[in-house]
Amino acid sequence: MDEYAWAVHFSAAYMELICHVEVLLRNVVHRELTQQRSNSAGAWFDDHQYVQLSGPALASIRKARRRITSSGHTPTADRVVAGLTFDFWRFLFVAAHQIDVWRRVRHGLKGLPGSRRGTNHFAIFERAVVDVYDLRNRVAHHEPIRLSTALQNHESILLLAEYIDPAARSWLESISRVGPLLAARPGFPPRPTSSLQAYGRRKRRNQR
Repeated sequence: MDEYAWAVHFSAAYMELICHVEVLLRNVVHRELTQQRSNSAGAWFDDHQYVQLSGPALASIRKARRRITSSGHTPTADRVVAGLTFDFWRFLFVAAHQIDVWRRVRHGLKGLPGSRRGTNHFAIFERAVVDVYDLRNRVAHHEPIRLSTALQNHESILLLAEYIDPAARSWLESISRVGPLLAARPGFPPRPTSSLQAYGRRKRRNQR
């Protein structure tokens, strides 16, 4: 029972970080697609010539609007953006949106890895989004986090934050409970929390 209770706390520590990264992701997308749009009428997600959203994405927007309206509020662009799920944001970073989304959003990303010739920044960023999205789904569906991938999962979250803004990564590292919880796993010798930082440094070196 102690291990079960610990596992719930451990998953919750990941979800805390994922929530922050999801907000970072949706904010940079919303900001860049809003600022770079010449037509000021309406929201970017309603301009189907500006961004060609899929049927499921449009359905998500309608659903968000219905929830906002039914709660007695006006469905402003900011409220709709806040009401969209991670599914919506994840599927903006697919090959079909390289022109209408990626080429606009990439200018707002402050921490993409070095710009060596031939670096496929879209593939790097998409991989980071997918890794966090998959982890979020596992945690949300109460699937256990494997200890063998614990450091990799933690770094995946921090890496996506870093691509958006390196300062966000630093902040997430400062508030993360993953390291202390790893060290406090019941029935096992304490694990050094410094291993989280060491793993992160190796991953960043490999990205350069």
